[in-house]
Amino acid sequence: MDETQLRSYLQCPVCTFLTHNAKFFACKNGHPICEHCYDKVNSDSKKCPQGRCQYYSPPTRERVIENMISEALMKINCQNAGRGCHVEHIREALILHEVECQSRLVPCPEADCQRLVVFSHLHDHQLRDDGEHSGRPVPHTEEEEHSFKIALSNEDIADVMDSFYVNKGWIVGGFCFYRIVLKKTNFWY
Repeated sequence: MDETQLRSYLQCPVCTFLTHNAKFFACKNGHPICEHCYDKVNSDSKKCPQGRCQYYSPPTRERVIENMISEALMKINCQNAGRGCHVEHIREALILHEVECQSRLVPCPEADCQRLVVFSHLHDHQLRDDGEHSGRPVPHTEEEEHSFKIALSNEDIADVMDSFYVNKGWIVGGFCFYRIVLKKTNFWY
């Protein structure tokens, strides 16, 4: 069996992606669908897009397909294909790509937001004016030397509380860095 034919058997019939770490589910008639497409199926009826049949609750996993994909020596899609990434590589190269993929989900650096955002949409996400974000662009400065304090106590920030929550970003060497703040047991990280 050639690679094209094998791919046609293993890929999701709805989105036609073949991602190495996606879960596959089957309806009561055994039609496979990837986790990304299963999540998009109308949650009220959860009918199979191939045969309009029902899914078990919880849905049946198609582990044979998952194992074949994880062991296949062929080009597969990035796990972020459903969010717009068009990269296809063999598994080993894809793992390296996915760490820096522009379509990967990252946490919003705004402490009050707590949302996962597609990395390439992060700047636009922060420009929203919705109570969690100021709606203003993140100020950027080019800095040569940096000093960082890993943990701050409440006393360390007592004098700067008004400006502490203003989200800041820095561009260093062409990369944009955002501050992420987390309070845990009276320390700010």
